[in-house]
Amino acid sequence: MSTLPKESDTTTVQIHRPGRDGQPNHDVPTRQWRERRPQYAANRCFARVDETYETARESHVHAFPAVSNEDLDIALDILDSLPSPEAECILAKPHINPFDGWIPLETTWLLTELRSTFAAAFGCDGGRERFTELASIIFSNTAQRVPHTQVDSAEDWYTLLSGTSLRWETVGLLFSSWALAALQNKEDIDQYRPHILALRFLNIMESCIRFCRGNRAHNVLLVYLIYRTSIVSSILHGTGPCAIGLDTLPVTSIRSCCISKQSERRLFAAIYVLDKAASVSAGRPPLLASSRGTTALPLDISNTVLVHFEASQKPDVDLLRIDDQGWNTDGEMYATTSLRARGLIAHIREELLAIALNKRQNLLLELA
Repeated sequence: MSTLPKESDTTTVQIHRPGRDGQPNHDVPTRQWRERRPQYAANRCFARVDETYETARESHVHAFPAVSNEDLDIALDILDSLPSPEAECILAKPHINPFDGWIPLETTWLLTELRSTFAAAFGCDGGRERFTELASIIFSNTAQRVPHTQVDSAEDWYTLLSGTSLRWETVGLLFSSWALAALQNKEDIDQYRPHILALRFLNIMESCIRFCRGNRAHNVLLVYLIYRTSIVSSILHGTGPCAIGLDTLPVTSIRSCCISKQSERRLFAAIYVLDKAASVSAGRPPLLASSRGTTALPLDISNTVLVHFEASQKPDVDLLRIDDQGWNTDGEMYATTSLRARGLIAHIREELLAIALNKRQNLLLELA
């Protein structure tokens, strides 16, 4: 991946990593790139985009939206970070992806189509000006609504996403596919460790979301991009609660009504619930196992009691208006009431998931 020269006030992350001796690392094996086409392309479902780069530029020249220098610089860095054909060949390897329950994105075809449609921009002598105009075209496409007409054929649907109709939503989805693939890869890709590359791609996905929101783009593509971004972020940063000890708060704080303790327990309960929901959806072990944690559910008290409670007061159940189990005795439905209930349901989900995964493991052992 080449890197554009940066201005002094730019904070964009560079993506070249030197070798151990400070020199470029040439030890990573290079894969022979082979052009991959989807099955439906072989069936001539996709028509080749014949519109040239110059024609695309002329068709958008009056529709270029105002873009700040900072956003333009980030956009150029995103386009310059598109994987090389060799790297994309590695990232496009078949792999199990539990988050592919949407319309399939053939990343190799889309990237190849992009490079062929805007060949001048991706040529060796394309230069920064070509990337600038290409970025402007993508900004212009993103500023326009996605047609809400019923699309009957796959060819028409993919035409809305690729070639001269490329949008930042599509670019973000491409990087989301590559990020998920990198996280399941054990070999270096373009001289980068998969985890480092996934972090870089996550930053690009977040930038694409910001570009779309800045253009008020609201469509199913953006929703799916946000969904995938949350998945990648959860995989990369999901161990944060454990790192700061939210899962191992001391047992002595169970009856504590201090706002600092309750804030930690409320936050951990919310994260615990989401973790179990993600585990059930993906069919994987949870990141936060209750067997290794000591954090109790938050007390079912109102925010008024929480805010006005003084540290010098004794946490009496009558004063807090809760029973021995921590539920409120007022018959009210507080936010913590729902949070505690969902926490209990999440614990049941965790136990069911453990049984299901254990049976699955035993079945695999028997088949072996």
